Amino acid sequence: MANRSWFYIHIPKNLGTTISDCLPKDFIKKYYGLCWGRHQIEQYFKKNNIIIEKCHDSLISRAQVSIDHLTLQELVNYKLLSKEELQSCEVLVIIREPVERFLSLCNMHKKGPDEMIRFINRSKDKTSRTWNQQHCKRQVEFFKLDFDINIKFIDFRNHDDIIKSFSKHGINIDMTRNIDSSHGKEVREKVYFMEHLTDVHMKFIKDYYAEDIELYEKITK
Repeated sequence: MANRSWFYIHIPKNLGTTISDCLPKDFIKKYYGLCWGRHQIEQYFKKNNIIIEKCHDSLISRAQVSIDHLTLQELVNYKLLSKEELQSCEVLVIIREPVERFLSLCNMHKKGPDEMIRFINRSKDKTSRTWNQQHCKRQVEFFKLDFDINIKFIDFRNHDDIIKSFSKHGINIDMTRNIDSSHGKEVREKVYFMEHLTDVHMKFIKDYYAEDIELYEKITK
């Protein structure tokens, strides 16, 4: 990680594309948006003596892998990042209000709340998991590790804190741009809003994303 003082973990639907547009090119090249073909994956595993059983199913089942959709634990498992590197830097994590993030997932995948819930439930089954279902992970899953690290949690809505937190490490974030995750296009028109959520939908969100809700409330007190 070239003795970097920071590491940014991309949580899908949490300003990832907007942030990545401002990150150093060497970081982007290694950790963000890199896609591997299946042959490259197999060669990488063999070269680095990686145990396939520890890896995300999608690395085996899909033809391409987007590195920036991996969790910190997966990055460590695949030897793209080391424990020593993570423990010697500040890990920047943007956390989004969970209901708002759920609706963003609905709009991104063009699925209504009922269909989105079915999609999330299918993602729990490793035998049917697809790469897009990595989006459905709880936010806390992206930075959970079996060792301690220094994490700076940043509220998705607090643009001033986002700018300040990255500026501390010499990175200028342009929050005037609102970029969609669909290959840098401007944000698509939203179809689903709070009024589309029923009590049943809200119960699912509160149960499934309980840890995310607890964390968001803690960092926004």
